[in-house]
Amino acid sequence: MNEFVNYNAELDNLFDKWIMHYPLEQQQLFCKDGLMRKANGLNVDQLWEKSKRRVAFILKDNPDGWGHDTRTWLTMEKDINRELRTAFIKRLAKLFFGLQEANYNVPVNDCYVMDRSKANAVKKTWNEQPFAFIESKKLAGGKTISETTLNQHIDNDKEFLIEELNILKPNIIVCCNHTGDSIFNFVTQKYIGRDPDERYEGDYILDDGSTVPNLNLCLYYYKYKEENVVVIKSYHPSARAGWKFYEKVFSPYRAFLREHHDF
Repeated sequence: MNEFVNYNAELDNLFDKWIMHYPLEQQQLFCKDGLMRKANGLNVDQLWEKSKRRVAFILKDNPDGWGHDTRTWLTMEKDINRELRTAFIKRLAKLFFGLQEANYNVPVNDCYVMDRSKANAVKKTWNEQPFAFIESKKLAGGKTISETTLNQHIDNDKEFLIEELNILKPNIIVCCNHTGDSIFNFVTQKYIGRDPDERYEGDYILDDGSTVPNLNLCLYYYKYKEENVVVIKSYHPSARAGWKFYEKVFSPYRAFLREHHDF
């Protein structure tokens, strides 16, 4: 008897119901997602179940305008996503590596360093360790989406999105907000639905005491059900943010790890 949950099979059952929630003419735009499958045939369901840190990235929608299964991105014949050949994927891979590898003895910035010294380690983690990729708007769209439209889709699909998260049970949720806080607000207010036990937030302070404009840090920590869950605000991977893209996530994460050595 298989002792591990087949998470992606459970998600497929959910998606079968979810697709029928849309009019027939929109069903072809539906994008499935969840645990990213690996080209080397690794059992991501078993890896996810065993993983101490189960990272889920929640984004807006697929910009290609057509429906498909996002979980196949790392198994396609072309290895562009496995080799981190786009800025979008490379940024997510560095975030994932830092979130997995950091602890209170190893600062996050030593994990993701901006030079190439960790490039092979980042790629190996991306291709061999499990993570979840979730679109908050399941119908494929374009390169841009208004906060109003995204909020409408999240509100219309909130019960399905909550069920998707309940199946996966991530304990690190990275909210890759595009132009506002709709994704973060959904996770904290609708999925978890209460005030955090701890907050790590505020301005980013430079060594000279000055603050970096528009770099507002925010990490919420919940003692949620049987799990301890971290929810972090992030830029969208397409944002023109440079080093700030990483520090928006890693600065509050460092502070959190200093207080929670066993996470």
